[in-house]
Amino acid sequence: MIFLLENAGHIQSKESILEKVWGLEGQFVDDNTVTVNISRLKNKLGTDCIENVRGLGYLWTEKVNKK
Repeated sequence: MIFLLENAGHIQSKESILEKVWGLEGQFVDDNTVTVNISRLKNKLGTDCIENVRGLGYLWTEKVNKK
Protein backbone atom coordinates (compact mmCIF):
# COMPACT_ATOMS: atom_id res chain seq x y z
CA MET A 1 0.00 0.00 0.00
CA ILE A 2 2.85 2.39 0.77
CA PHE A 3 4.21 1.99 -2.76
CA LEU A 4 0.83 2.99 -4.22
CA LEU A 5 0.51 5.91 -1.78
CA GLU A 6 3.98 7.18 -2.64
CA ASN A 7 3.02 7.09 -6.32
CA ALA A 8 -0.56 8.39 -5.99
CA GLY A 9 -2.00 9.59 -9.27
CA HIS A 10 0.40 7.48 -11.33
CA ILE A 11 -0.47 4.12 -12.81
CA GLN A 12 1.77 1.33 -11.50
CA SER A 13 2.09 -1.81 -13.59
CA LYS A 14 1.82 -5.24 -11.99
CA GLU A 15 5.49 -5.75 -12.84
CA SER A 16 6.61 -2.57 -11.08
CA ILE A 17 4.56 -3.44 -7.98
CA LEU A 18 5.96 -6.97 -8.00
CA GLU A 19 9.52 -5.66 -8.30
CA LYS A 20 9.24 -2.93 -5.65
CA VAL A 21 7.26 -4.91 -3.08
CA TRP A 22 8.48 -8.49 -3.47
CA GLY A 23 11.74 -8.02 -5.39
CA LEU A 24 12.66 -9.60 -8.70
CA GLU A 25 13.92 -12.80 -7.14
CA GLY A 26 10.82 -13.69 -5.13
CA GLN A 27 10.91 -17.48 -5.03
CA PHE A 28 7.30 -18.00 -4.05
CA VAL A 29 5.72 -15.23 -6.09
CA ASP A 30 3.64 -15.89 -9.19
CA ASP A 31 1.71 -13.76 -11.69
CA ASN A 32 -1.44 -13.76 -9.57
CA THR A 33 0.26 -12.44 -6.41
CA VAL A 34 -0.30 -8.75 -7.16
CA THR A 35 -3.92 -9.25 -8.21
CA VAL A 36 -4.81 -11.24 -5.09
CA ASN A 37 -3.05 -8.85 -2.72
CA ILE A 38 -4.61 -5.74 -4.30
CA SER A 39 -8.03 -7.38 -4.01
CA ARG A 40 -7.45 -8.17 -0.33
CA LEU A 41 -6.18 -4.64 0.31
CA LYS A 42 -9.26 -3.11 -1.34
CA ASN A 43 -11.53 -5.28 0.81
CA LYS A 44 -9.72 -4.31 4.01
CA LEU A 45 -9.80 -0.60 3.16
CA GLY A 46 -13.49 -0.77 2.31
CA THR A 47 -13.13 1.94 -0.31
CA ASP A 48 -12.46 2.25 -4.02
CA CYS A 49 -9.25 4.24 -3.63
CA ILE A 50 -7.32 1.69 -5.71
CA GLU A 51 -8.45 1.55 -9.31
CA ASN A 52 -7.64 -1.20 -11.77
CA VAL A 53 -6.63 0.43 -15.06
CA ARG A 54 -7.31 -2.38 -17.49
CA GLY A 55 -4.18 -3.56 -19.30
CA LEU A 56 -1.93 -1.03 -17.53
CA GLY A 57 -1.94 -1.66 -13.78
CA TYR A 58 -3.24 -0.01 -10.63
CA LEU A 59 -3.82 3.59 -9.60
CA TRP A 60 -4.30 5.17 -6.15
CA THR A 61 -7.12 7.61 -6.84
CA GLU A 62 -7.56 9.51 -3.57
CA LYS A 63 -5.62 12.60 -2.57
CA VAL A 64 -2.60 11.99 -0.35
CA ASN A 65 -1.38 14.62 2.11
CA LYS A 66 2.40 14.47 2.22
CA LYS A 67 4.02 15.74 5.40
